Amino acid sequence: MRAFLDTITNTSAGQDKFLKVVQNIIRLLLSVSLSWRYKCRLRWLDKAFFMRLRAEIGVAVKLTRVCSVPGHLQQLADAICCKSEPALHRILRIAKALGYTVFAIGDVVNYLSTIAFTIPSKWKPRIARASVHALLLATVCQFLLAGISSTRNIKITYRRDSHSLKLNGIPRFNIAKRQELRTFLPLLSAACDMVSAIAGAGYKEVNDATLGILGSLSGGSGLTLIVT
Repeated sequence: MRAFLDTITNTSAGQDKFLKVVQNIIRLLLSVSLSWRYKCRLRWLDKAFFMRLRAEIGVAVKLTRVCSVPGHLQQLADAICCKSEPALHRILRIAKALGYTVFAIGDVVNYLSTIAFTIPSKWKPRIARASVHALLLATVCQFLLAGISSTRNIKITYRRDSHSLKLNGIPRFNIAKRQELRTFLPLLSAACDMVSAIAGAGYKEVNDATLGILGSLSGGSGLTLIVT
């Protein structure tokens, strides 16, 4: 728990992840129907309050992304300078760091254009498109890296037939061990991030409830990795 609190308070990546969890939980609450049809009318739920809270958290997320840019640049430099890794792993690390850096910068520029300066109208959609596609590239690379790591650490075992020495061909993942569980959680987080990025880039329509669930699973699995 101490490691969890230290990560939240001392690193911009941890703050961004934590704020995304809260933001997506609020999105999930706002997408819940409160009509009598579902007998779920909650008088204490003020939708306007949650909308304001979600907007303020969104600003905080953008500000933490400003602080995360130096970290992504450092990861990019490390990936370029480290020549001992396999070529594929190195290329994926470089693309991931570059994608997250471009996304953070584009997101910050779009936000500052609403409060500090004006961007020409023809450049706004280009910046937004480049930002979301950079995020999509980064999440795909992150998912591939997590998949490579999972295949290395998660062992696939087979059950033997009691009447024969042959394997019955039914694989199962043994994720009971802590190390293997710590390997599986980043894969879940990366998969949720990738699906959210695909929806954000406009390649798939996803409703707010599904995005809220994906965002909560993504942040939750990443934070669980810190705790365990």
